[in-house]
Amino acid sequence: MLLTQRDTRLKTTIPAKKIIPALTEARRTTRGQNKGGKPTRSLLSENSEQCFSIFKMRDETLISAIVSKRILTVLQRANKLRNDWQGHVGVVNKQEAQSRHETLLGLVQEVRSVFGSIWEDHPTVIPGRCVTKSGC
Repeated sequence: MLLTQRDTRLKTTIPAKKIIPALTEARRTTRGQNKGGKPTRSLLSENSEQCFSIFKMRDETLISAIVSKRILTVLQRANKLRNDWQGHVGVVNKQEAQSRHETLLGLVQEVRSVFGSIWEDHPTVIPGRCVTKSGC
């Protein structure tokens, strides 16, 4: 079975057998190194066409926002909070729940401030009905 990613604007098809090992290797080599978006930011400034090909879009503003240092910082803070909250418990008292909610809402606002209205220029994909076929 050949899985592909297709983007009609770039006229490229990349077989999944090439995508998956590349992603796996990138994940393996950066595990624990916290490199964030620096390699992508460098690639975007040095070879934007290659970066557009990887992201399958030509919107430099959106790519820059996705890999921005601010977004990485927010994600790292959210991850630290999750890990610091005792045992990732599901039930906390009302006061603690309110405090966590306000903290996380602040992080969401930071993400919104980075992206602004960038997403307005990109269509949203809304999934329809999923039907499985026998043997698949």
